[in-house]
Amino acid sequence: MKRKSLFILPALALLATGVSAQLVQPAQKNSAKDNWFISFGAGTNLLMGEQDRDIDFGKRIDVSGEVSVGKWFSPFVGARFQFTGGQAKGFNHLNDRGGYYTRPDRSVSVLPKTFPPTDLYENGFYQKIAYTTMGVDMMANFTTLFRGDLPNRKIDVIPFVGAGLSQTIDGDQNSASGDVYYKAGLRTCFNFTKVTSLYAEVQGYVLNREFDGYVGHAQND
Repeated sequence: MKRKSLFILPALALLATGVSAQLVQPAQKNSAKDNWFISFGAGTNLLMGEQDRDIDFGKRIDVSGEVSVGKWFSPFVGARFQFTGGQAKGFNHLNDRGGYYTRPDRSVSVLPKTFPPTDLYENGFYQKIAYTTMGVDMMANFTTLFRGDLPNRKIDVIPFVGAGLSQTIDGDQNSASGDVYYKAGLRTCFNFTKVTSLYAEVQGYVLNREFDGYVGHAQND
């Protein structure tokens, strides 16, 4: 089944605050109250769905934000709950290419719900999809894994994988839709103190094909 992808690309200067988030004790000394962290971020996203490639890359970038709460179980392994939200921007042609648009009652149509004149562009229209996601990620700290738990390290490189639920909000061109997502990404933390760091994070989502309200035709889209 064809899926859609969403890439979230936060800016570099993002604040992450934590309690012993970067300097954790060995697992045998890690109590339930130790090594929790919280982070906040804002940045950009890029939706990759049917027909989106027909307009310039820069015209499809929009804004997003995230908040995370997590815990390191050892110097190497942790988990977090993350909530993200924002607006994704897509594109569709006005002419019928064999795909269809979904409706709240699960019916389908060859036309979108509406497309305001301000959203028209060349031979098509912009899709503006408000969305939220929430889920759990498993994280591995590659810095401590390969260099050891150094007490004054300045950088932590943290890949992660996760899964959760996505939800779009009923809009002009799309009907509300919710489903399971899968994702992977990389966070790099630049540590200033034992409890504060800046981070840059890139993550990619695999989403249900109805995420943007349009399901394309395999040959034409």
